[in-house]
Amino acid sequence: MEKEMKNRTKVLYVEDDVDYAELIQEVLTREGFQVEIAHTKAEAIRLFRSYRPNIALVDLDLNLQKDKEGLEVIQDFRRISKWFPIIVYSNDAEPETVIKTSELGALQHFEKSRTIQELVAIINNTIRHTYRFEEDSLIEHPLSDSTTFNLQTNTLTINKQQYKLKKMDGKLLQQLFVHINEYVSPQELSVAIWDSEKSLDDLRKYVSKLRAIIEPNDPSIKIVNKAIGFYKLECQQINNVTILQ
Repeated sequence: MEKEMKNRTKVLYVEDDVDYAELIQEVLTREGFQVEIAHTKAEAIRLFRSYRPNIALVDLDLNLQKDKEGLEVIQDFRRISKWFPIIVYSNDAEPETVIKTSELGALQHFEKSRTIQELVAIINNTIRHTYRFEEDSLIEHPLSDSTTFNLQTNTLTINKQQYKLKKMDGKLLQQLFVHINEYVSPQELSVAIWDSEKSLDDLRKYVSKLRAIIEPNDPSIKIVNKAIGFYKLECQQINNVTILQ
């Protein structure tokens, strides 16, 4: 189970030290993780949306008296997704920094002086308790207490009932999931589904199919829209997901 979990875990490592970032990427890759690196705040947000990581390691610069990009990255990740697991991986373990990163939503504050085996254990433990991981399935992303979405297989599980989505339906739900509880433009949704812009009518048809599956079976989840084709995957319980530690 541990090996399966590693092979399916996508790590986003936010680190401004290029050489150290590549070293940790190499080590974690040998351990079986998939790792992408962001050296700036802008890269971190771009990769967060495009790479769709399962967990983030954040250093960048956490100095509270100087550049605060690391803190801003944590805030931005939390703003995009309230439940997303973040581990601070830094040499800065001053009490005020640890308190601040914890207040912003980091689950762990891990010092670089500790061993790589300890880091691997922390990543695995955080993944295990954040997601509903089962030995014979890929990582399940919680949308509510009774609903999960498997991005790799495009499978919705609602009250233990599985719904295997068609390719285009899955692409739509994936893009809405990346921006969970935020409106997404019709242009972005169209490109994600068809690699080009389509009419609002085409988009509306796919949204209607997803609604027909989700909303009658889990009233806490809705796909809502506002004028001119903007849609949002509204998950009422997602802000209250409990992260076990």
